[in-house]
Amino acid sequence: MAEQNILNGGLEVLEQIISDVTEYNDNREALDELNESIKVLSKEVNTAEKNIQSEVTSRVKEGSASINASYDKLVGARKEKLKKAQSKRDRVKMEGVKERITLETADLRAENRELKRQIEKTFAQEKVSLFCNSRLFLALFNSETILDYVIFVACVAIVFCAIPLVIYFSALPDVIIVAYTFVMALIILLLYKKVNSGIMVKHRDLIVRAHEVKNLIKINEIRIEKIRHSIKRDKNEEMYGLESYDEKIKAINDEIIRIESERDAACNEFEQKTKTDIISEIEGRYTGKIEENKNLLASKKEEREVLEQKLTDQKMYISNNYGSYLGREFIDSEDKLFELAEMMQEYSFDTIGQAISEFKELR
Repeated sequence: MAEQNILNGGLEVLEQIISDVTEYNDNREALDELNESIKVLSKEVNTAEKNIQSEVTSRVKEGSASINASYDKLVGARKEKLKKAQSKRDRVKMEGVKERITLETADLRAENRELKRQIEKTFAQEKVSLFCNSRLFLALFNSETILDYVIFVACVAIVFCAIPLVIYFSALPDVIIVAYTFVMALIILLLYKKVNSGIMVKHRDLIVRAHEVKNLIKINEIRIEKIRHSIKRDKNEEMYGLESYDEKIKAINDEIIRIESERDAACNEFEQKTKTDIISEIEGRYTGKIEENKNLLASKKEEREVLEQKLTDQKMYISNNYGSYLGREFIDSEDKLFELAEMMQEYSFDTIGQAISEFKELR
């Protein structure tokens, strides 16, 4: 047919053309249906594989979390017991430390009590107030240390500087400041003279001895504090009777280690066996259908390749043998080809060319 002018062909030639074009169009529709079927199958396979992965992830995560939660609960309970046991041990040790400090400083504390008693007794016998043995009194009337001088200066500053400034900023008359300063100076001079002549001269030896005794008391207090620190820093705990608590704490720690080891073993068992079983069970429920769809998909893809090649050949054949004579107007429309055939039958045209000429005149 490729070597003849089909426009000179008759009805039988046109029917062959219609048959070839119809077959080509049917194959195109079949290809569209095949592509849609492949698309649906591919989606089903992808969805099933995603479902497998999602279910595997969820089940594995749930299983692992369940194992860890169970062991975490056990470990948490043991740690709470450990905390209580350690707290009780610390309390017992603290009591032991206090008792040891009390015992080892008993002599020094007894000596200090005795020294204080002697001071009180001596002051009472000479009818002198214990205030004369206080830090403030000694700082004001018998300064010796740097701290004594600091206290003395502070008192003077308060009386002759701070209070006058308060009076000044209170917007009171200046005469009040002058009067206050004069009165306070007079009172302090009289007081100082009275104390110096009445106490410091008559009872200086008593005050000096009391001061020396107070220094001894301070020395003892320093020694007591050193003993306290030494005992608290002492790493040796044998004298506190903590063996039973240490054994209990060790037992709890060993139990925690054992539980942690069992958890590791359970997690390894889950990863090595249980996880594999879960995956196998889930995949087993999908594998059959997935393999069936994959096989069907592969078959349809092969069928599509064959059909696509066939369509290519048909298109080339129709284009080369019919298109150049009839034009795309008729090649792309089966309805127009059928109209040509009806016209050839109705008007008894001998050639396709005559039918096309009449077709175009009627249009």
